[in-house]
Amino acid sequence: MTPGCACCRRYPLFDAALYSNMLIFDNNSRQVTNMDLLEFANGPALKVATGIFVIGAAWRLVFLLRMKKRVDLSEPRGGNETFGGLWMIASRSIHHGPVSDSIKAPIANAYLMHLVLAIVIFAAGAHIELIEKTFGIGWRELPHIAIRIATIVLLATIAVTIYRRLRHPVLRLLSNFDDWFSLLVTALVVATGLISAMVEGTDDNLLALHILSFDVLLIWFPFGKLMHAFLIFGSRYSTGVAFAHKGIRL
Repeated sequence: MTPGCACCRRYPLFDAALYSNMLIFDNNSRQVTNMDLLEFANGPALKVATGIFVIGAAWRLVFLLRMKKRVDLSEPRGGNETFGGLWMIASRSIHHGPVSDSIKAPIANAYLMHLVLAIVIFAAGAHIELIEKTFGIGWRELPHIAIRIATIVLLATIAVTIYRRLRHPVLRLLSNFDDWFSLLVTALVVATGLISAMVEGTDDNLLALHILSFDVLLIWFPFGKLMHAFLIFGSRYSTGVAFAHKGIRL
């Protein structure tokens, strides 16, 4: 727009100087907006998400612990029930031959996914720094190249899982919103974190997207299947105790 344009002739007050001031104000506003987005993601949004995560996870754990258990009046037929619970945790973590022969690749993919996920969460420098600021404990980080390789492998395992669910007719039928959303939001957190780490001079919006996607994951965590991270060992232990009481050996 120039001083002699039709808009300026129609609206005399809308001159070039005013338009220049508006451009400066607009550019400043964009900078403030970008800064506010990152601050919002790393500030209020993260606090709210963490609060929902803590309250939701505590609610589910307390609800399960307070559930009325059926009293087993039968006499114990097995050995030590505590050992039975611990044995169930260990034995169910390894698939047996008759099952693993038919699905070796998916089992290996699942184990690899959880392994590299643990590496990315607990061995990346930025994550260790966050843990240290929050809980006051920290440890040495792995080299950046190792974390990047682990992150790429993690994305690959998630992609394989999604592909198998789409291609396998039974898995596709059994998969629901919880399965797809949990996989996709996890992939979004991992992908944005990888890009933010690899691209120099990354825009704050990308880092904000990484943190916001993590906020969404925290909010969803207690109410979806991701909660199995907290429940898997407790459920296996209780099953092992019940089996040991009845004299069942697996």
